[in-house]
Amino acid sequence: MKIEINNHRKIFGIQKEFNSLFPGLKIEFHEKPNKQNGSASENLVKRSSKTLAECRTLHNEGFISIH
Repeated sequence: MKIEINNHRKIFGIQKEFNSLFPGLKIEFHEKPNKQNGSASENLVKRSSKTLAECRTLHNEGFISIH
């Protein structure tokens, strides 16, 4: 499975795509750290309607492969 990563993707879209191929698993997203290159927040994103841009400090685009 390849997941496209860009600032416009919504969390719920990625979760739905992931769950369709891996129904027994769940993918979750953490809020962005307080500063760039900081450690990941322990807080999970509560609104799945957020975009990836709202949840991260680095805004690289590309694909993540999960096998």
